[in-house]
Amino acid sequence: MHGTGRYLAALAAALGLTLAACGGGGGSPPTTNMPDPPTPSPTPVTEPKAPTLPLPVANVGRARTLTGSASPAGLPTDPQAELQGILDRTDSFYVSDLTGTGGYRRSTCTGDRCTWAGITTRATPQSLQFNLEGAGAVLTKYAITTWQQETTASDSASASYGAHMDHSGFGLAHNLFNTDSGRGEVRYTFSGGDLTASIPNVDATWKGLMVGTYHDGSKEGNILQGDAPLEFEAFPASRSGYIEATFDNIRDLTSRENLPTTIRFGSDGLLRTDRDGTFSDHSFVTNNNIRGALYGPGHVEVAGVFRWEDILGAFGAKRQ
Repeated sequence: MHGTGRYLAALAAALGLTLAACGGGGGSPPTTNMPDPPTPSPTPVTEPKAPTLPLPVANVGRARTLTGSASPAGLPTDPQAELQGILDRTDSFYVSDLTGTGGYRRSTCTGDRCTWAGITTRATPQSLQFNLEGAGAVLTKYAITTWQQETTASDSASASYGAHMDHSGFGLAHNLFNTDSGRGEVRYTFSGGDLTASIPNVDATWKGLMVGTYHDGSKEGNILQGDAPLEFEAFPASRSGYIEATFDNIRDLTSRENLPTTIRFGSDGLLRTDRDGTFSDHSFVTNNNIRGALYGPGHVEVAGVFRWEDILGAFGAKRQ
């Protein structure tokens, strides 16, 4: 992405060369009494500053205390290779609705592809802005370790916070970038993994984490983390079931506040689960929505994304 400054600099340089090539213009060579007019200098141009972002979790120790988490444990030798292995197997991918410059953009996801505003993306470290090379482990809870990173290029910056398990992953991302008309900004969350493609034939329980961020209001950009207990009620006779997705014990890692709210979706907190292991719910009144799926052999993991009021979130959990 090239900003207006780069365009003007190129234009000024081109005009300068043209004027210099014209010299004094026109006919006879200059005499000693008539010196050449000075070559006009290009208009000074200020390049747009490279955007920068802070790490999502500024105080790691405080985040562990607030969330009742431990120091990172059981870290893989090569976390990036582990994440890449999950991405290579990913056939189910979700990106939340997008918020930021230009307003609110709803996403639609099918298989391993998501589309918003005519742009289609797949589950890769580049599209997710989540690459564990150079990332730092933050905390461990429920045998799930979260990571964060910040990367800066000449005209863009990204910051992300999330986690991957054995068969799926989830997280949030914040991007700044220079455009021809100024500075652009977007926030979103993501999840995905190796879809189980079925539902359990018995009741099941998962326990894990949710991460989120405010996308509007005075707390915009604050980072949230909470617990994500999920329960599945099976109806074997009809080969169907319902999942209860609850997010509680939510802490604002930026302001150190406790959110008094428990987030739930669906009628009575229950979400009908399709036979391929996916589930979703969308309120056309509030625009609150959730999308997720069961991952790995034996439905060992669950992950997804959601929007609830002014919060964008993502979650992942392991079967108990």
